[in-house]
Amino acid sequence: MMRKYEKIKDYVKEKKVNYLFCQGDDNFFKWFVGKNISHSLLFLGDEKPLLFKSPLETFNDKNYDLISINKAKSLLKKKLGVDPSEISLKLKEKMGAVEDCSDYMNKLRSVKEPDELNFIRKACSHGDKCISSIIKDFKGFKTEKDIERYIRRYALENDLGIAFDPIVASGANSKNAHHDNKGKIKKGFLVIDLGFVYKGYCSDMTRTFYVGTPNTEDVVFYNKVLEAQEKAIQDLKPGIKLKKLEDDTNEFFGKDKKYFIHSLGHGVGVEVHEEPFKQEILEKNMVVTIEPGLYKKQGVRIEDVMLIGDKKSTFLTKTTKKLLLL
Repeated sequence: MMRKYEKIKDYVKEKKVNYLFCQGDDNFFKWFVGKNISHSLLFLGDEKPLLFKSPLETFNDKNYDLISINKAKSLLKKKLGVDPSEISLKLKEKMGAVEDCSDYMNKLRSVKEPDELNFIRKACSHGDKCISSIIKDFKGFKTEKDIERYIRRYALENDLGIAFDPIVASGANSKNAHHDNKGKIKKGFLVIDLGFVYKGYCSDMTRTFYVGTPNTEDVVFYNKVLEAQEKAIQDLKPGIKLKKLEDDTNEFFGKDKKYFIHSLGHGVGVEVHEEPFKQEILEKNMVVTIEPGLYKKQGVRIEDVMLIGDKKSTFLTKTTKKLLLL
């Protein structure tokens, strides 16, 4: 993330701190360096990034100056900009003055660079491919856990990470937004929520299918969620907040809004849930999900990853949302 380093240098001067600081297991570290490195410390100031790493870890990058543990200890006594939620009490005792810079650090991550977008696109593409394979081989699955195992195996075979524990919920289980995947495949709606990690960046997609033949009420129920998503995506653009889109979705659901029990969407990047959330103003090159759902006797959720453009948004997840019968 060196192309954003000039902005960080300007920010450090403006805030009158010596460095932005993070540790090797932090998400900001992963975002900036490209990976987590255990037992490492990163200092970002008006010079080259300063990195202390464990001698057990391999890291060769001429953009960084590697420093000794004694140098790192001395820098910890400087005035540092930090995300307080990432600082342990034990480490805090070793530090000097600190400034809460978490809002800035999160905002930096929320507007994506071209290489970040490519990684997210690739992660989303794998989600589409995995879902396609599940549809193709559906007759071979007997339980929800069978599908979960397939998703995990797909990740291993394609050298991917898992962004979160997959959710597979069929029949009455689909009314549980975060089901535990412990049932047999039953007739009715089948919700599959999965996400992969490619080069540190996440995807997050949900599709709802139907096992058997739906009745008219089921089709109307599904289409209501689909229409809600289409309306929200139509209005997804710079300058708006996800909170506004969520309020509009609740209004669209009317008397059914009590069955919409989670947020409409969230940012996606090195974390599967990151800024922007409800209250941040959306900007070009932010990546968010739009995922309305209703949970009654059964549940329906439809989720896509969207890239915010100049005036409209682009789908990064491509799997059809036509109600497929399995």
